[in-house]
Order: sequence, then structure tokens, then C-alpha cells
Amino acid sequence: MRIVQIYDTHGSIYHNKLIIPECDVAIFSGDLGYNRTSLGELMSFLVWFENLPAKVKIFCAGNHDIPLDSKWSVSLNSQGKT
Repeated sequence: MRIVQIYDTHGSIYHNKLIIPECDVAIFSGDLGYNRTSLGELMSFLVWFENLPAKVKIFCAGNHDIPLDSKWSVSLNSQGKT
């Protein structure tokens, strides 16, 4: 079984340059965006991650990936910014 772990890419200029080999499992362990991840960075990353040559993909948000924090999402909803 081949497992590839990726983490702390901090922006598309970095993860887009990675050459990911075919694998059984790809794991991303957080901090996909630059400084505080924006919604645009998240969407771009998810397209990239979806296209990795892996049978199974596992994603764990990091401390910079605030759009994935439920408190941040609730805060936007309460302000009418969905």
C-alpha cells in the first residue's frame, strides 16, 4: 500500500507545484492557504485535491483553515454573509 502525506502547503503556488505519485491513500494534514485560508483558496485547493491520483483521499483542516471552522461559518451566517 502506498500512502502520500501532504501538509502545510500554504497556498496554491506551492501545492500546484507538487508532483504526487499514484497512491492508494493521499492524506492532507492541514494549512492549505496562505496565512488565513480564504474561501477562494479553499475552493481552488479542493479542485486540486480531488484530482490527485489516489484511490482514497483524507483531508484534515489545520489551524489556518478557518473557513472549515464551524464557529467561523456560524458567525458569517449570523451576519448574513453566506
